Amino acid sequence: MTTLSQLNIDVDVVTWSRYLQPGEVLPPEPQNQFRVYRIGLYRNWDMTMPHTLNVLDWLYSCCAYDAV
Repeated sequence: MTTLSQLNIDVDVVTWSRYLQPGEVLPPEPQNQFRVYRIGLYRNWDMTMPHTLNVLDWLYSCCAYDAV
């Protein structure tokens, strides 16, 4: 990630958090040249994965990424 930032490439990071309510998405935390989005985990992967894909789809609709 540091190398990409050194090349002036904007980076968004999506990560799961056990400390958030299931399905909760925190606004991005700006850290240097990248943003961190935290998503609350559900109890099972059958709920977590579709929700994560929906968040990724939403992010992609907000700004077209060159790479994922």
